[in-house]
Amino acid sequence: MSYTDDLVAANSAVAANTAKTGITTSQASAITANTAKTGITTDQASAITANTAKVGYTDDLVAANSAVAANTAKTGITTAQASAITANTAKTGITTDQASAITANTAKVGYTDDLVAANSAVAANTAKTGITTDQASAITANTAKVGYTDDLVAANSAVAANTAKTGITTDQASAITANTAKVGYTDDLVAANSAVAANYGKDWNYNRSSFCDHSKYRQGWLHR
Repeated sequence: MSYTDDLVAANSAVAANTAKTGITTSQASAITANTAKTGITTDQASAITANTAKVGYTDDLVAANSAVAANTAKTGITTAQASAITANTAKTGITTDQASAITANTAKVGYTDDLVAANSAVAANTAKTGITTDQASAITANTAKVGYTDDLVAANSAVAANTAKTGITTDQASAITANTAKVGYTDDLVAANSAVAANYGKDWNYNRSSFCDHSKYRQGWLHR
């Protein structure tokens, strides 16, 4: 049976589809707006072209790279290093005593501003006056004093005069040396002298005291 226009038009399914609206007005507007859009800019198109020309890494390229090959051939750690790591891993970080000491020290209460302020000794020392008014005045007076410096001493006329003096002359020094070399009389030397011992036995009414005085007189005379 062939289709004629009348038969097609009389077909209920064709009539139903003919009555349908393909798209709504909003959809038609959206299609128009999207048609007017530019997909990508010229710069974006150029970037896509440049990136497309790039050669990425493939397994073959990576395997053929000399730096990759050199790093692949490296040994991560030596046997000795591996043994050292094992030994260090087995070590105990701190001993039981050390752990106990840490716990004890952690429990200690340090000084805080409040604890210091509440301490009676601190309060007593805080209340003390460092120095009295008289002491402050004395410090000020002493600070104002000029001490002796090498320049001040050298510029002092009395110091200069005394510096210019000659302590002793050559003759005086010689006389001191000669007198120092003399042997004076002592009680032991007098007692040991035979002439003195002989005269001491005579009846001259000498006693030890008067003789010693006489000896001292002679000693003084000899040192003149």
